[in-house]
Amino acid sequence: MLAGLIYPLLPATDLPYLPGIGWTKIWMAVLVISGISYLGYLAHRYLVPRAGTLLTGLLGGLYSSTAATLVLARGLRATPEDAGFAPAAVILATAMMYARLLALIALLGHVQAALALALPFGGLFAASLALAGVLAWRARGASTQAHPAVSANPLDLPVAFLFAGLFVLFAFITQLVTTRFGASGLHVLSFAVGFSDIDPFILSLLDGKFAVSPQAVTAAILIASASNNLLKAAYALGFSRNRAMLPAALWLCAAAAISFGLALS
Repeated sequence: MLAGLIYPLLPATDLPYLPGIGWTKIWMAVLVISGISYLGYLAHRYLVPRAGTLLTGLLGGLYSSTAATLVLARGLRATPEDAGFAPAAVILATAMMYARLLALIALLGHVQAALALALPFGGLFAASLALAGVLAWRARGASTQAHPAVSANPLDLPVAFLFAGLFVLFAFITQLVTTRFGASGLHVLSFAVGFSDIDPFILSLLDGKFAVSPQAVTAAILIASASNNLLKAAYALGFSRNRAMLPAALWLCAAAAISFGLALS
């Protein structure tokens, strides 16, 4: 329905007051994100329906590292005796966030942005995998048989429409902020948006024609991913209420600090 019925009917024109943001671009972003999310959902739901904690973090990060962190933290609170692999799984979910964002940016044709973010996101992805591996190796003797619940199907129409609405909303807000306050205003906005869903913000930022440089756009993406990591650190500790989640929260804060430093350098 999304690809075969709605997409061909959309006009190939830009939205009013939003140059560069067209109806077809908005729906293509919806299709790409929904496709990646649905592949992760199907793998988790049907290929490995009793996925262990680590695989929950890995696959959950494909459709939402924030949601995966919340599921893992709540699962740890419910069964604190199964704390062995939960911190590693949270870090794996964040590693997949970096991979997912790079893939989305590249698939939607933003090659320059993908190249600019390849080193910082690639480095954080590799470091996250390495730390998750260390934590998992240390916890290998733990009795971890938890099977956190699979998230709800992410490809229902309300989710797709919500994403499209957020895409346009963030594009409109970004247009206002960059016109009035330039790059400094964009940095503040990207920090605030990081505490919500960063995918539509990042893609609307890349598709629009705003009064800021490509370097400012790259910095905004780094800032949004950093503040999103701070949110996940709070989720990991707040919802688990378990000290076992402290290594994951500390790494999320460290990754956020690295991203902030790179963005503001």
